Amino acid sequence: MARSEGARATMMAEWDELEQLCREIEEASSEVGGRRERIRAEQEALKPALAEIERFWQELAPEQALEQVRDRLLGSAAIIERITVAYGLERMVVMVWPAHADPRPELASAKGEYRVQVLVGLNERGRPRVRVTGAKRLEAILPVAPEKFRAVLLGAVRAPEHVLAGEEPQRAPERTETAAPERPQDAESGDERPVPPPPDEPIPMGPAASGAAETSEPSTV
Repeated sequence: MARSEGARATMMAEWDELEQLCREIEEASSEVGGRRERIRAEQEALKPALAEIERFWQELAPEQALEQVRDRLLGSAAIIERITVAYGLERMVVMVWPAHADPRPELASAKGEYRVQVLVGLNERGRPRVRVTGAKRLEAILPVAPEKFRAVLLGAVRAPEHVLAGEEPQRAPERTETAAPERPQDAESGDERPVPPPPDEPIPMGPAASGAAETSEPSTV
């Protein structure tokens, strides 16, 4: 395994043909060359954040955790896909399996497929967060103890997101308002009644890792 990984790294580092293709495209268009320089500058500026996200990704190891679930629970019937965006600043791994392949009778009787998703990235405030999506979405500001993360992930496996074939999961529209909603008042007493959270709002996972200064908080999605 180590030899194959080393050979792959050498191939990627010595892929002269790819570099030649990039140079040809850049020489044909000054706009393309300028865009590449901007991308390099962006990547350089994002290095600290990327290093932090990489550290959390390695600590939580969501892809390896889902592989264990697939092999132990589903008999390798699931598909696991990893997606990265923004130079790796946001990383997502998704496990999907057909309902009929689930070993639990109450889940296998349904049509369609099940899905569990883990996202590690930055929230709208630029703070690192992890989100686990099954039938519910749970989110926490990082760091989170790996044991806590695995417990939440296993909860999503117990109650995964159900998707009918050919359909995307139904999600509430993104909320852009920052002001708090008005709280309804009791018609008789005039006292304010608590407002239940929207059904699609992420649920806090709980406190961050022991000794951490910050605690988890729901984001506006």
